[in-house]
Amino acid sequence: MEIGEKARALARVRRFIESEKRIPQLPQILVRIESALDDPTVGGKELARVILDDPALTAQVLKVANSTFYNPAGQRIKTVSRAIVILGFENIRRLVLGFNVSRLMALLPEHPVYRRLWRHSLAVALFARDLARLDGCDEVEAVFVAGLLHDVGKFILGHLHGEAYIELLERHVCEIDFDFCRAEREAFSCNHQEVGAMLAHAWGLPRDLIRVISRHQSGPDWRELSEALPGGRSYVILANRMARVLELQNGDGDDEFSFHLRRLVQPARRCLGLEEEVFVALFVDINEKILATAAYFDIRLDDLCCPVGNELDPPVVAREIDEARLLEISMRISEMAVQGLTFSAYVEATAGVLAMALGLELLLLYLPGSKGRGLAPAVCFGGGLVADSFKRLALSVEEEGLVNRVFNEGVVMDSGAPPVGSLDARMRELYWNPGRLLALPLQSPGGSGASGVLLVLRNCRTRPFTVQEQRLLKLYAGLLASRLSLSPKKQ
Repeated sequence: MEIGEKARALARVRRFIESEKRIPQLPQILVRIESALDDPTVGGKELARVILDDPALTAQVLKVANSTFYNPAGQRIKTVSRAIVILGFENIRRLVLGFNVSRLMALLPEHPVYRRLWRHSLAVALFARDLARLDGCDEVEAVFVAGLLHDVGKFILGHLHGEAYIELLERHVCEIDFDFCRAEREAFSCNHQEVGAMLAHAWGLPRDLIRVISRHQSGPDWRELSEALPGGRSYVILANRMARVLELQNGDGDDEFSFHLRRLVQPARRCLGLEEEVFVALFVDINEKILATAAYFDIRLDDLCCPVGNELDPPVVAREIDEARLLEISMRISEMAVQGLTFSAYVEATAGVLAMALGLELLLLYLPGSKGRGLAPAVCFGGGLVADSFKRLALSVEEEGLVNRVFNEGVVMDSGAPPVGSLDARMRELYWNPGRLLALPLQSPGGSGASGVLLVLRNCRTRPFTVQEQRLLKLYAGLLASRLSLSPKKQ
């Protein structure tokens, strides 16, 4: 590649960064917020005044503060200063950065490969933060920010080169050891590390953060990791490779995932002093953390639990939940049932908790329709193609089908005909599996008859529901029935 070609390519990137009005102006708000957060004399009211200068950010902060995760009691948070008390300074810092980075996605066409890219960035941020914490780093949140931003140059290249960049991303998404920077240079005369560093300069980000963005790839000999020690760049270099290996975990490459995971143990031990069991434990629950963090930034990733291979390949739920965790969830959904939430707010809050904890593909609530027209889907919570199918279609419930039988007979069932028109043959094979499917009647203690049906499912590659998990879901169905029995005025 000629030097002149690279110079022209980077000049084009610079013109785009300087002229594209839709690129979020990160430094103005972020620098002011960072300055406020780092000043021990600054309180919540002063920080609120800074946030209020950005209306979109203000709305996002209030939205997160009013979410059921941070505000399960449902008390309306109307001021930014109160939201800061609810969220805390460190969460505000991450929210500000993540929200501004997520704005870059608005520049790109709607395509799964870019949501995979965002998922990868979240995984790197979470892995890097955990590595920094285990290594005794004092700037754990700064490392999270570095991981989140490490691939920001790819968003810019994606806008500039359109379908050509999408094709490059898709072609090599599964190749762990592929030199992506070299492929970018050959195709576009510059790579995402150079472009990301240029954007970071334009944003006025700190020099250490720019260094991470400009050099976060690891060579086969891990020399870059050793050279980066000590500092945040070393965590991001290792986390970047961990996130690429993670993309094999839920697909058909379980053996390949194990092989590449073992390859990472040695540099983790040599460079960071992490023992194998400690390092491997970082992969436990990481998918749940990614989805939770994505929701925090208002980014939809629920159909990317399995980011590689066929889009119909489902995720695997291999880990059983211990009884202590199940008891904790039971207490949480029970406490929320008496907190004065409306029925819809209660379902929204608890469905997310159960879906994440139990690895549910779908939680679907059937309630009696208006004017005696039988059961109808009232609430659909979940992700992926199966949930999209249920959300799009007007489903009819057959008289002898699963849902009606559970409603009429008041029994728990794990097999039967699905609602008409909901699933094609391939999706039936993946999702409609006895043991992975449960239909439960909504029956309150002492009540007569069912007031609805709760349908939950996993897919064929997951483990069946355990007895303890079924007991939790029966409790939940009973709580839903109790909520439905309240008068409309109380709802």
